[in-house]
Amino acid sequence: MTRYELIVQSYLVDTYILYSASALAGNTVIRSIFGVVLPLFTVRMYDELGVHWAGSLIGFIALAFLPAPM
Repeated sequence: MTRYELIVQSYLVDTYILYSASALAGNTVIRSIFGVVLPLFTVRMYDELGVHWAGSLIGFIALAFLPAPM
């Protein structure tokens, strides 16, 4: 586990005290779905956009989600 996964899990347990098991299960399901779906389009994205623009696109998406925890 990375540090960020531990931070998210600690946040979920502290926030949803009575329902922490359900919150962690939901988090696991969402992470698993992303783990299955993301590789399906990344190869095509890198082929179509090239390495520089595809990497930049991923960086821009990450930058857009930066204020989400606030």
